[in-house]
Amino acid sequence: MERNIPELARIERDCPIEEMYHIALREGNKKRPIYEVHKWWARRLGSNFRMLLKSAQHKSGTRIETLWKSFYENSGQQNLTLLDPFMGGGTSIIEATKCGFRTVGVDIDPVAWFITKKELDACDIGLIKREFDRIKGELEETIKSNYKTKLKDGEFADVIYYFWVDVIKCRECGDIFEAHPHFRLYESRKNKYQVVFCPDCHTIKKIPINQNRFLCKICRTYVKVNKGTVKNAIYRCPSCQSQGSMRNLGKPGKPISKKIFALEYLHPVSNSREFKMASDFDYELFHKACEVFDRREKDLLFPRDAIPTENRKDKRPISHGYTHYYQLFNKRQLLSLSLIYGEILKIRDANIREFLLLAFSDSLANNNMLCYYAFAYRKLTPLFGLHAYRMITRPVEGNVWGIKFGRGSFTSCVFKMLRGKDYCVNPYELSYSNGKLKKVYTNESLNVTVTSDPQRWYEREGQCLLINKSSEDLSYLQDATIDFILTDPPYYDNLSYSELADFYYVWLKDQLIKYKIWNQPSTPYKEALFVSRRNKEEHERFVNGLIKVFRECRRVLKPEGLMILTYHHKDIRAWISLATAFLESGFEVTNVFPIRSEGRSGFHSASGNIKWDSVFCCRPTGLKKKRVIKQHYLRRWTNTRMHRWTKRLNDAGTEFSEADAKSLLFSLAVARLTQYPVTTEDAIKLLNGLNSKRW
Repeated sequence: MERNIPELARIERDCPIEEMYHIALREGNKKRPIYEVHKWWARRLGSNFRMLLKSAQHKSGTRIETLWKSFYENSGQQNLTLLDPFMGGGTSIIEATKCGFRTVGVDIDPVAWFITKKELDACDIGLIKREFDRIKGELEETIKSNYKTKLKDGEFADVIYYFWVDVIKCRECGDIFEAHPHFRLYESRKNKYQVVFCPDCHTIKKIPINQNRFLCKICRTYVKVNKGTVKNAIYRCPSCQSQGSMRNLGKPGKPISKKIFALEYLHPVSNSREFKMASDFDYELFHKACEVFDRREKDLLFPRDAIPTENRKDKRPISHGYTHYYQLFNKRQLLSLSLIYGEILKIRDANIREFLLLAFSDSLANNNMLCYYAFAYRKLTPLFGLHAYRMITRPVEGNVWGIKFGRGSFTSCVFKMLRGKDYCVNPYELSYSNGKLKKVYTNESLNVTVTSDPQRWYEREGQCLLINKSSEDLSYLQDATIDFILTDPPYYDNLSYSELADFYYVWLKDQLIKYKIWNQPSTPYKEALFVSRRNKEEHERFVNGLIKVFRECRRVLKPEGLMILTYHHKDIRAWISLATAFLESGFEVTNVFPIRSEGRSGFHSASGNIKWDSVFCCRPTGLKKKRVIKQHYLRRWTNTRMHRWTKRLNDAGTEFSEADAKSLLFSLAVARLTQYPVTTEDAIKLLNGLNSKRW
């Protein structure tokens, strides 16, 4: 039988992590267009996964020049199959499909399945634009008429953003005040000025960036710019100085009330962005939109679903009074979104309808009342920017349809989706040399046939098989038919993807029923492999689930096959879980190495966060007698290799933090424990012992 994988692959000897580091830094800050068509959490970098695949296909002795030449080449259709049992947003499937593999992607979450399907589905961009133009003709002026403001000269202007603020009634003195974290709207570091406002009369003015206080000329209030009424979710009444938690103010079904106090608009003459305080016209316009919503509410197509409460990892937003998803939007947003959603559902062509539904779904995170204004960047920050429900005391409302400026409108999400599909027609990779970044077009294609029928896939009637089920049971896949497995398994308790994805699912579920996939009221966040509470039962459920998936992976993997996965974590329990799954399913780690997985910027770039993944290369284990390994040996073995990696990464000028080093240390220990191998009980003792010592 012809072997599709070298006896010892290049990836099992080494990987060009230093060269990949510079590409990863830039891709981590701005991913390729196909990965921006819809939000998915903790996406791995496409360039990394591509290099892992290329390195896995080459023999151990392959020269680095040959490997990089292959990285930028079109390999054409290959007689190779790849499985990702934890598909998520589809990075591994996208990269393997580009490289000519026949692919299988499996995920328990229906939103992940839908996103990946549309990333791969072929489309007629002209037809999508035609349907968008039809919707534009029907709704653009209607929706934009709700986002206008009247200037002093009587002219009307398009609103880019409305600034809202929570309104608090002090429980001690009864005074009503606004929950501002500070009194700044915008700061321009380049031009060294900031736009501030008076908390009493909302008068807006421009002052030098280093000025921390000012006197309002209208109401004579002396304002300290940085001394707001709320900090770290604790409010302080400006009248009696009493304090309290913001969490205790919202009641079930009645979140904290909010009001508009300022807005940013596009000047109709100068075409510049300007700020102004909210006027009676702005309040009246909002109330008119609310009246239209109230009249049409029964016929509007927005979800009435309750936010699930059972076994939640994050108690927000329920802990702040939100009981239903529609409460995360104001009535003007719900009216606009419902009108757009209704027009999308009129599209007869299912494929075109789904592409516009994908863009619509992506816009939801930018058009709700949990978005805030990044005042140093002059743009809206969407919900899930921090991979969680972040409760905002000063939310910002964008123009749902969209104009020249503004972030996350329906229009901008449609064209972002189209850029992603344009990329599918002519993909490129990034090249970094001599301090310059450039695009290298590979002459590949991502317009492929997607199926959810395993039999059709085995009969080669589709290049990509996508399944929306748990990977604990892969019985629909035949034994020993997969060449490679490339995956990014759940990171123990880091992030409950399905719990967050439910925000999108309630809008999408009625359209997904026809595929006969997950048809429950909410996403399978309770069924997914995730530790929602750190107790013995949850830990054992996670470990047992991971073992089942890995055993299925070994069953479907060819005897000479290779499984590659990426992982990182700070908690030893996560590494115990991974080691147990390897040992109980019969995989041996043949190599492990670090690879940069994050850019320099972003919300998760703090020094204490892990920015490097560990890459595990695994082969099915031969029959080996269990052996005894001493704690001092494991510590010496891992420390020796940590010293080599630290020197190598420091010599290359990379950023490798203490948190990254600790994660790599544990991964080296896990790898060694599969190579001996040891019993699961001994592995747990050894890892716990390693964790208790200063390394």
